[in-house]
Amino acid sequence: MILFRIFALSASIQISITADPISRPRIVESGYPWSDYVPVGNIRYVDWSEFGDGGAGEGRGVPQSVFKSRIPMIIRGSPVGEWGVSGWHPKKIQTEISTLQNVYIGHDNLFLYFHDDKDDFNQGILSEFSSRGWAPNYYLRNLSTADFFHQCRAFSQGMPPPDNPLYYYYSGDLGIWAESPDSPGITGDFPWEESLEIFGVPEEFRALNKGEKTQEVISWLGCDNVTASPHYDSVHNFFLQVYGAKRFTIFPPEAHLGLHMHPKSHPSWTQAQVVDLNNVNVQKYPLFPTTPSGFDFTLQPGEVLYLPPFWFHRVQSIGMSISLALWTDSKLVDDIDEVFSSPLPFESSWTRTQFLTASAHYISALTQAFTGSKSSARRLLHLFTISRHLHTCPPPPVPPLSEFLGESQDCGVEGISEGLQEKINKYAGVVAQGIRRMKPYGVAEMKLCDFIDDLLNFAVHFKRDAILDTCEVNSVDEECEKVGKKEVNQEKGALVDAQIPELVCWALQSCM
Repeated sequence: MILFRIFALSASIQISITADPISRPRIVESGYPWSDYVPVGNIRYVDWSEFGDGGAGEGRGVPQSVFKSRIPMIIRGSPVGEWGVSGWHPKKIQTEISTLQNVYIGHDNLFLYFHDDKDDFNQGILSEFSSRGWAPNYYLRNLSTADFFHQCRAFSQGMPPPDNPLYYYYSGDLGIWAESPDSPGITGDFPWEESLEIFGVPEEFRALNKGEKTQEVISWLGCDNVTASPHYDSVHNFFLQVYGAKRFTIFPPEAHLGLHMHPKSHPSWTQAQVVDLNNVNVQKYPLFPTTPSGFDFTLQPGEVLYLPPFWFHRVQSIGMSISLALWTDSKLVDDIDEVFSSPLPFESSWTRTQFLTASAHYISALTQAFTGSKSSARRLLHLFTISRHLHTCPPPPVPPLSEFLGESQDCGVEGISEGLQEKINKYAGVVAQGIRRMKPYGVAEMKLCDFIDDLLNFAVHFKRDAILDTCEVNSVDEECEKVGKKEVNQEKGALVDAQIPELVCWALQSCM
């Protein structure tokens, strides 16, 4: 007998959304603790002289109050205007840097970043999403700076064929330029030690797991109209606009549900599925009208934007653009690493079905411990499914688990012991407590969703290799001898990988 229900995504739960386009989206009344979310209107402009010494003898850098506020601001009149980088322009860079490594090139001006690091995402996951048509909309190529800026100038002057334009942008660690033998002059324009003194992040607010490397300096070169899709970074970001201008549209972390983030296992997992903010299809992205209002502004040369960790931002170049970003990992990175390394009360001897069953119980317990009530947990999981998995999950009813795994009938789920349930509740409670400590609330809620995604991904991949090692095709072992075990496992591996989205959906929607 099936005695439990996962997530309770019943048809009776209704979400208050409007299908009409609105310029200032509203927040759905949810009962969540929004008390630490500060409604925003116009972004704050601050003159550097207002900082003084921070009021506590903190030196000449950005005061701690900026980091405590967790609110973006634009700083004018900073010491950046005295740095050599303030005089950078395309001709100077072209003269001093001969080649740009890994230039992003695409036929679409809007770039959706793909994390293709094999250390973070196994080949099975990448293959799964590529097979569904989700692949990078760009390619990488080394390009001379002369060719790069020529293409930028040509495009801005309308020279490329209108039916086949190419868009270019470059992003790279300024330290790479410093190591290049042909660029000692240009990197000398950036005062490395002074930048730490001016824009250094106090220890209280930065990650401590990075050793002595506390700040990365990223250079950005972009052609006119090149746009980075809405995404977040886990860093304190001081963004220096050097040449040209950039238009920003930014949202607080609480916007993660309304922006429909890609699932954690997706190669674009820090990116929003909503990419065109000017023309959002609310039938496709029904939670977008619930997105908290944000800022829309243009950053001019000499201005510095402070963007707190986990704020979403869409960035568009206005004309050719040169920028520098000073990145420092936030303390939240340490907190997240600690939570995501928490042990799970699961056994390696379990079958795949048992692991999925226990995972479902764990997610239910975790979400209830996080929200504080069963009804709030049900609602959050319902919104999570709509936000991240609406376009990969088929509508209910979902086929029974036995159709995917062939291990049993009637959803393939059996109740778990009382002792295991108590153990799950205990472990889930510790994780929920760790997540709740993250501030602001939007970050905590987003990381809870990431944790659920990770657990689902782990569950559906559980014993994948063991399944392949059985070398059974339609229960006929002789097939292994005919074509060889390797070939059979490759074929079966493709079938197992193809089931991953369906198994995720089963865990989200079935056997409730």
